[in-house]
Amino acid sequence: MEKFIRSIASQALYIVFSDLDRTIRWDNQSVNSQTEAAIRQFRQNGGCFTAISGSPLRYIPDFLREPFSFAEFGAVFLCHRQQIILVPKEGQVALQTLKSALQITQEDGLQMRNGQTLIVGGPRFASLNFITGNHPGYPGMHASWKTGELFGQVREIIQTYSLSVLCGLEKHGSYDSINITTMFQKAHAVEWFQRLVRDVAPQPIYYMGDGESDYGVMRLDGVIPVVFSNSVPLLHDIAKKKAGIVIGSPGPDRGVIRALHLIQGK
Repeated sequence: MEKFIRSIASQALYIVFSDLDRTIRWDNQSVNSQTEAAIRQFRQNGGCFTAISGSPLRYIPDFLREPFSFAEFGAVFLCHRQQIILVPKEGQVALQTLKSALQITQEDGLQMRNGQTLIVGGPRFASLNFITGNHPGYPGMHASWKTGELFGQVREIIQTYSLSVLCGLEKHGSYDSINITTMFQKAHAVEWFQRLVRDVAPQPIYYMGDGESDYGVMRLDGVIPVVFSNSVPLLHDIAKKKAGIVIGSPGPDRGVIRALHLIQGK
């Protein structure tokens, strides 16, 4: 596998890593045909384009999985359809401890506990995702558990067991999402890739993103930030500081297409 990755990187004229949701596509939507065509053409022109998403592998489109891709905030690596967990053992143990304390047995779908329901977003191998409300990806399922109550329980368990995990809450209108990840984040995945190919692919990595989880990657040495009109101010700040690429339209709305053209000097 390492030999294959090094071979791809050594032959690449350009190396691009990109977040998925709100960068390549809007939440819960497909990648539009123009963006997909631009990514395919970029690869044909000698570029290496790699998706690195916070979502489980099941939500990464097939055309973005090859030659390799990262899921669950970089914690799961897919190469030749083989999944490799990059999270250290203690991180996996911490996630399992949290699941057991909450009495979560479901891997993907509706979970009932003490007369209340939540949706477990998955399947996941190196992170956890709990959903309350009505998620469009789970039609017919309603998670009745109050977000504040569930979030409070999750944080209490993390403190009680001194678990080395990160916990965040996102609100999306009809549903709320509680994401629990290990200390292994997107930046660690990109650093792992850099160490693997540094001697055969010395060129910089362009990184496209929109949210705070992308900031750590953009700070890395050897990474050129690419941000869009829908990227958070924090990313615009680091792009300005590092003389990155700033696109005046949202990533999913031709922003990625424009960025790829600029990277190739078109």
